[in-house]
Amino acid sequence: MEHNTQSEFIAHTRRKDNTTQSIIDHLECVASKASSYTAKIGMPLFGELIGLCHDLGKYSSEFQDYIRNGGERGSVDHSTTGAQFIWSLTPNCDDHLSVLVKEFLALIIASHHSGLIDCISPDGLDKFTERLGKSIARTSLLDEESFVRNKIRELISSQEFNKETDKLFELIKSDINQPIFRAGLLVKFLFSALIDADRTDTSNFTDASLSEYRGGYSEWGLLIDRLENHLSQLPVRNKVDEIRHRISNECATASERERGLYQLTVPTGGGKTLGAMRFALRHAKKWGMDRIIYIAPYISIVGQNFDAVSSILQASSDDPLILEHHSNLLLEKDTEWNRILSENWDVQVIFTTAVQFLETLFGGGTKSVRRMHQLANSVIILDEVQSIPIRVIHMFNNAINFLTEVCGSTVVFCTATQPLFDKVNKEKGAARFSPDSSIIDDVKGLFEELKRVKIIDCRKIGGWTDEEITDLTNREMASTGSCLVIVNTKKEAKEIYLRCRSNADNVFYLSTNMCAEHRNDCLNEIKKLLTSDIPVICISTQLIEAGVDVDFGTVIRSMAGMDSIVQAAGRCNRGGLRENGNTYIVNPLNENLRSLQEIKEAKESAERILEETSKGLDKDLLNPDIMARYYHYHFFEKASVMDYPVQAGNKIDRNDSLLSLLSNNNNSVEAYKRQNKIKPNIPLRQSFKTVGELFRVIKNDTTAVIVPYGDKGRDIINNLLITTDVKNQKNLLRSAQRYTVTLFQNDFDRLKMSGVLHEVWTESELYWLDVSHYDDDIGFIISGKNDMDILIG
Repeated sequence: MEHNTQSEFIAHTRRKDNTTQSIIDHLECVASKASSYTAKIGMPLFGELIGLCHDLGKYSSEFQDYIRNGGERGSVDHSTTGAQFIWSLTPNCDDHLSVLVKEFLALIIASHHSGLIDCISPDGLDKFTERLGKSIARTSLLDEESFVRNKIRELISSQEFNKETDKLFELIKSDINQPIFRAGLLVKFLFSALIDADRTDTSNFTDASLSEYRGGYSEWGLLIDRLENHLSQLPVRNKVDEIRHRISNECATASERERGLYQLTVPTGGGKTLGAMRFALRHAKKWGMDRIIYIAPYISIVGQNFDAVSSILQASSDDPLILEHHSNLLLEKDTEWNRILSENWDVQVIFTTAVQFLETLFGGGTKSVRRMHQLANSVIILDEVQSIPIRVIHMFNNAINFLTEVCGSTVVFCTATQPLFDKVNKEKGAARFSPDSSIIDDVKGLFEELKRVKIIDCRKIGGWTDEEITDLTNREMASTGSCLVIVNTKKEAKEIYLRCRSNADNVFYLSTNMCAEHRNDCLNEIKKLLTSDIPVICISTQLIEAGVDVDFGTVIRSMAGMDSIVQAAGRCNRGGLRENGNTYIVNPLNENLRSLQEIKEAKESAERILEETSKGLDKDLLNPDIMARYYHYHFFEKASVMDYPVQAGNKIDRNDSLLSLLSNNNNSVEAYKRQNKIKPNIPLRQSFKTVGELFRVIKNDTTAVIVPYGDKGRDIINNLLITTDVKNQKNLLRSAQRYTVTLFQNDFDRLKMSGVLHEVWTESELYWLDVSHYDDDIGFIISGKNDMDILIG
């Protein structure tokens, strides 16, 4: 698109030197980027259209006065104008398709600063029509603006527009069970493309040096060679190593299969991380895919596997090839600083958490959703997939089907305890696996071959006291040289830790009260002691039980779901260096699960399995058939909560579900009909904004803060306080990810009130914790170190 006159209309001003970016330059750059992103699902013209329309409102005299005066007070609505213009046009296609696609595009444009708005809100208001009816003061059209609008008219009248409209409709219909939910995912995908294109162009203008954080890519063949070289040097010491080698080869062979949804079911300690990466690299090369995204439930697993894989694939430590991303330090605020510093996953290999993945798909605002388009044409490895919260299963399944069937991605569910995501209610959303979906040929035989631990049910009437658990821990440590105790609550973990520490050396504590780097340092020290045959005890919450590569002589597991028990057993005799290992199930007397409802319910389903095995049914608790039976019981009992139910509260005045709010939204539509006596006159009726506000991967509201752990943690805080360079800020924030803990809102408010939480920059809402509330042994302490010293005595 060419416009010959010198533009005098400003989109952005770079504050450090007062250089300006013209509106037309910004619109063209965003349109080009958004088009390339939406081309991944066959809709490049839609991307170009939303890019050209999104900032049309900046041509108004009100906005130009605002930005020329520094843009420091208040704001000017510049997103409604483009939405109104698209809505006013008449494409050359069927009327019902015309209205549908115009609502798609107008909704995205109108929402690009606020996050997606509700179409119909839960209280029955037509928020979409209300927004498009907003009165926008403006002057007569200017030549440059008329030029842009004429280009938009030309695009919307083209045959290509009609083709993409037909494609949009076909993609919606392609999900016969949840077509409206799929329509919402298409809205979010196009919205993601616009948000990322807009934020990327703006940050490139603000600081061109930030472009080095995007697009660090190598040939897949080079990365494959690096991994193969590493694998060729791994020792084969015993039968377990031989089986790991065979698993790796099966992963390599399976990489030749078509794109789709697969299962990698491997016993704990079977080497599935590198096996999955071998599959992913080869699969990405074969099908010309853009990136690999590795997702795990716990930061400890993400950090461990990031370190392992980056040491193999990266040419140097500052190679931008691989990103570790798990922090929510940046809050959901549409500020220039947030737009520049938030991550957009434009990297070849990404290691992240299930929280970040699910927030990208279902979270509100603009910070997380900008990454969604990067999920297309990617290999997505979901490690320990059984950890996906029960309440999001239907939404999760529908999204996975969308990624594999619409976005051309391949998804791999990795775990030793494969959940039955394909067996749940299909009308609400069940996973649709590819033909021949198992990467491993003989899963049951593999589990039999890798059997090297026995699970022993030691529960007793009345439960185990903390003193009894401590005594058992000490006896097992004396007998086998090492003992891992995994419990369900931080309080119980700390109590047993303090008891064990009073009469033994080399006792470690692990919980999410410690930052990731702190936990990593402890795990490295534990591994060193384990390989040196020096007695060691570790007391941990469940963060250690899935994916963490440690090998203890004995494991003691507090009663929980069967998946947790089997995963905990995977930390015992992991390398097969002992003839056998024992994992004991205990029921602590003092463990309170009142606020951990999902663990409590999983525990009850597992108790049913243990009751059956005690009556003579299959006693091998590691048998995959036992796990399938457990999930059958658990999923049947929890079928009614898999659509993310929400109770009447401050965002909604009735009981409903997020699945419903993102699909037909029947309750909201009925509320509209009661008020207006007719149905809403718009095809998209989802409550996007409300869902974004209600959706939480972790139920409790939390805030991440930076902690002063070690010299590195204190240096990060000190450097953040003094640096003004955006590039340095971004580097420091990436480093700070491993030095954060998340605080419950009541703890955050209490500490802020008492003056031990300090804001890094004015109005950044990014905080660091005073050293008086972080302990080198157990991490964050709400009451401070002095009280901890008294407790320890």
